[in-house]
Amino acid sequence: MAQWSKEVFARNLRKYMDRAGKSQKDMADIVGVSTATFSDYINAKKYPRIDKIDILADYFGILKSDLIEDKGEEIKEPAMFDGLSENQKKLIEFAQTVPDDKAAMILKVIQSIVESD
Repeated sequence: MAQWSKEVFARNLRKYMDRAGKSQKDMADIVGVSTATFSDYINAKKYPRIDKIDILADYFGILKSDLIEDKGEEIKEPAMFDGLSENQKKLIEFAQTVPDDKAAMILKVIQSIVESD
């Protein structure tokens, strides 16, 4: 893999991580790699396999090309964010971190709060 490709990927990955407020440890857990391996991705030392790029793109709600291509400084908001307030966006981003076994309970609490208004 060409060095510039690793650098483009690393730069794009850092931007999406910053936007989502995620640490390298968070992302290593999400992708299913060691923190050392993820550090190599961020520091342009290694290029991940395509299955890991798929996981990252799905997590951030973006296209794989948004991670691997140099598209300039602009980062697009995922389509699911269209028309949402900043707090609604934060709720969605938080929901992506909730373990599935806790999601139903949290959903019930949120629904009860909304319905009580």
